[in-house]
Amino acid sequence: TATLADAFRLMYLRMTDIRPDRKAYESLVKTRSAQLRNMMRNAIQIMGDSIHRNVYNHHPLGAKTIAATVEAADYDTMLGLYRDRFADCSDFTYYVTGDFAPDSLADLLERYVASLPAAGRLEHPREMGYRYTPGDKEIRFTAEMSTPQSVVYTFRHAALPYTMENIVAARAFGQIYKSRLLAELREKRGWTYSINSHCSVVPDMNGIDGPTFLLPVYVKVPDGKENETSRIVDDILAGIATDGVTAEELGRVRENALRDNNEAETDNSYWLAVLKVFDRDGVDYPAEYTDVFRALTPEAIRKFASESILPSSRMKIIMTPATSAESSAN
Repeated sequence: TATLADAFRLMYLRMTDIRPDRKAYESLVKTRSAQLRNMMRNAIQIMGDSIHRNVYNHHPLGAKTIAATVEAADYDTMLGLYRDRFADCSDFTYYVTGDFAPDSLADLLERYVASLPAAGRLEHPREMGYRYTPGDKEIRFTAEMSTPQSVVYTFRHAALPYTMENIVAARAFGQIYKSRLLAELREKRGWTYSINSHCSVVPDMNGIDGPTFLLPVYVKVPDGKENETSRIVDDILAGIATDGVTAEELGRVRENALRDNNEAETDNSYWLAVLKVFDRDGVDYPAEYTDVFRALTPEAIRKFASESILPSSRMKIIMTPATSAESSAN
């Protein structure tokens, strides 16, 4: 059975004793590039590629990986980058979660962390132009597909303080919004089986711009229903911003959120995320989350929708089926 000491040993070896294996690397490149080429023959993957390129303003860091990129990568360059990154651990932060006695960490930290190479290098983010596309934009394109269907994708974002009040309002709004979309598009019209959507606040994307709220909505519908679906996506948002949500809707969301949070507290991944957010952003999930969610009101969600979401930047991408001669992915 693996122990905490084993975890520290593996961490230490990964950072100090990386060993080249060209045969394994060449096999990985061959397999991965074949997978990526096959994926890009699929219209849904083409849509995903368009989403990434347009949402991230055509920045290379936001692009999805393609076969040509994998094949062009230089193994020696990657090894050099890896060794450089872990040649100086001066500004690394380590979080340890699990069932252990805190006093038992002293020897492990001295042996496997304090002995890591450190020469005082401190890293700082720099301007790279990597951020979400600003303003409103709509893109339509066609793609070949064996089963004709349309995809309507909307992505909203805007600067928003990273506070527990905003985090909770975004989460509640996102779940109610998705529930209303499902009721309209699946239960009432039978146009889709599922809708991929959530609303969240993230601390930062590139280290210099500050926190942002995100609202992606991805819906697959029958061919010819894309325009009405696009309208419904906008209308339901406008309806919440104007008329708010019901106490019953908020009650269901609150009950589910608090139950899920209680279950998450038994998992190490939850506590790892909690430690990182508290250390980096000063937000204390265990102390704030439950009380803030219980205090959340329907009016707060309406205000969040009207003041934060409606004025935000919106990217809309719509893909429809086409014959080979008409196909034109963007």
